[in-house]
Amino acid sequence: MWQTAQGATANCKRHGGGKRCMVLGCGNSAVGATEYCIGHGGGKRCVEPGCDKAARGASEYCVTHGGGKRCIEPGCSRVARGVTDHCASHGGGKRCIEPGCGKGAQGTSEYCVGHGGGKRCIETGCGNCARGPSEYCASHGGGKRCAESGCDKSAIGSTEYCTRHGGGKRCIELECDKSARGTSEYCARHGGGKKCIENGCGKTAIGSTDYCIGHGGGNRCIEAGCDKSALRATEYCAKHGRGNKCIEPGCDKCAVGDTENCIGHGGGKRCIEIGCAKSARGTTYCIRHGGGQRCDATCCSALPEPRTNTCRLLTHWCQYKQLLHYESPPAR
Repeated sequence: MWQTAQGATANCKRHGGGKRCMVLGCGNSAVGATEYCIGHGGGKRCVEPGCDKAARGASEYCVTHGGGKRCIEPGCSRVARGVTDHCASHGGGKRCIEPGCGKGAQGTSEYCVGHGGGKRCIETGCGNCARGPSEYCASHGGGKRCAESGCDKSAIGSTEYCTRHGGGKRCIELECDKSARGTSEYCARHGGGKKCIENGCGKTAIGSTDYCIGHGGGNRCIEAGCDKSALRATEYCAKHGRGNKCIEPGCDKCAVGDTENCIGHGGGKRCIEIGCAKSARGTTYCIRHGGGQRCDATCCSALPEPRTNTCRLLTHWCQYKQLLHYESPPAR
């Protein structure tokens, strides 16, 4: 398709024509009557108090505050991409040209992030996508960071915090404050996110794979002959030990979470019960003080059997209950 040359130049905006942003090192087009591109403050700005983002289309607001054209898919309020009437998730905008891939192409490239499109992190040996106006990916400091004091993780979505500190979309299940997975309204425990496609498995699929860790999903250890799951941010499993190790002298176990020790030496989250130093199960308490997964029956607080949601007693009792029509389990 032919595009109009800009100003006194012989090229269109995409190929360098027209007025350019006057910020040193920026080659983007200056917007409107200003001397700057949108990223550096040019063009019309959002009229929402305290917001300095660019207004979209003929509206007075930025995307976050309702400006711009919206996706026409029922129940979707995301921004429509390009000249289409749909957001990227519903097929709008330019698509990746990789055979069999229908994801949205990134930036001015012809490919999605997974196939090499978009701006890349400049850290040596890193091929991840650069975040925001920075030159680095989230792991190397790019993009917006969590506003919590002392936290350097990435802020999620339009919030100011990382997932751990309340950022991003939360699960809508009553009394649950965990992060919602993917495009769903629920956390992994309450059914949100992509599930493992292995027959009969309902666990969460890991990363960009279609399987849970137990069925081969996620990054695997690169040690020859090993198919175990690689530890976070490393290429090896715990056995081949090139991840973060416990700093206790003589201990070769893996450090847990953001700590420098294994669970046995005080690493990981601890029980919040006053005077208790045991390892927390889940987000708050140790097993003794009510932490971890419990039997689904409202009358029972015992630990469930492996890979089930009920304890041994209730599993057996429920079978009898269906026949005898009793309302409560027998005395223990």
